Order: sequence, then structure tokens, then C-alpha cells
Amino acid sequence: MLRLLAALLLIPATAYACDCPPTPTCGAITTNAQFFVGTAIAQRNVPHQGAHQVDFVDYTVHVTESFTPNIAVGSTTHVWSDPSSGCSWTFKVGQTYLFETHPDQGRLYTSLCTFTAELWNAQPVLTQLRALKANHRPPSLVGTLFEEGVHTPSATRPLASTSITAHSATGRIFSTKTDAQGVFSFNALPAGAYTLTPTLPADLKFDHAANSAEDPSHIQIPSATTAIEASCRAYLNATKR
Repeated sequence: MLRLLAALLLIPATAYACDCPPTPTCGAITTNAQFFVGTAIAQRNVPHQGAHQVDFVDYTVHVTESFTPNIAVGSTTHVWSDPSSGCSWTFKVGQTYLFETHPDQGRLYTSLCTFTAELWNAQPVLTQLRALKANHRPPSLVGTLFEEGVHTPSATRPLASTSITAHSATGRIFSTKTDAQGVFSFNALPAGAYTLTPTLPADLKFDHAANSAEDPSHIQIPSATTAIEASCRAYLNATKR
């Protein structure tokens, strides 16, 4: 939902609206994608060719962390965005992102329909990627907790040292706490349905959605054959009372 709203705000009125498929809650980190963390250091517009009616945007990115063998830390690479798709990213020079890119005709492209994100919103996927890179099993569930309305790149307010409880459909209860970045994780949760509930300060509240399918606090941990398929993500927001 965040990606779709961002797309509608960023694209010109004459462009097509972004129509990304729903992002899976679990797994979905594909081996054919190239993941890395980097800072956008320059951008240039490249004139369109053929049927494209708007310029491509070529971003030069300084790589600070890589999960792809052919993209080295300390190197610079180019990430392309295609505004004509309606799902293009607009990166800010000087800002750091997690990039998920896909090669096409010698270029690396990304879009709003990927795990590309500002770092504040990329922590669950980064946790999974770092575990896989180290040949460790990713957490069964990793997520973030923010105060809604201030979780932007310029005004991020993660809720640190906050207890998160996972209630299973079978009555079992598991607990953990967020770190300084508002990130929490549960290791080795049994497969099944869970409801997440944070213990918040008195001035904040957390409401579960009436429709559990639209509630990020309702998680179904799958019985999966691979570690990444069984690793899920949750993005929780609290609001002022």
C-alpha cells in the first residue's frame, strides 16, 4: 500500500497509475534480483527512445553494502528508472536506499513494485538479506514499529525498546522487544497464524483492522521448504490518542 500511494503522488497526471501486484508478506526475495545498499550521488535524464514519451532517469549510486557478488562495496553503479511505467522511483541525491534491481539490456532497473526502499523502511528485508548472506536462517518474523505520521526519511521516529507480543491461534504467546531502530524479530516461530500487539506509551495506541487480511499485525507463518520462504515481514504503525 505504501508503494502504491507513493506512486500516485510522484507520477505526473498524464502518466499511467502504478499497478503493482500485492507484496507477499513472507519470502519473495528472488535469486534473480540484485540487492545492495547505496547512496544516490548523481542523476541524469536520458532522452527516450521508441515508444517512450518521457526520459529515463539514470542514477549513479555509491555502494555501501552488497548482497550480489558482481556489485562490490565501495564501487559505483547505475540504477535506471522508467517514469513512463508509472511505477518509477524518484531518488534524492545524498540519500541512502536499499535497492532491488533487475537487469535488462545491460542496465539495472528498479521500480515501486520491488523491495527498493529508504533505509528506515527497509530493515525487515535487510535483516533477511544479511542472514542469508551469512548462511544463517532468517528470523521467522521480522518487522518494524513506528509512530505513524513521522516515519519519513527526514523525520523518522522508530519506537525503541517496545515490547511486541505474538499471540498464536493455538493460544501460545511469544514476546520480544524493538531495538533502537524500531526493529523486532522472532526466531523459530512454529507455522501458523499470529496476531502482533505492541505495548505502547500512554499517549499512543495501536488498532487492529476489522479485516484481518488488511491488518499488518495478522501474520501467517507458512510451513515452507526453504528458510526464506518461511521468513515473514510486518510493518506496524502506532498513532496518537
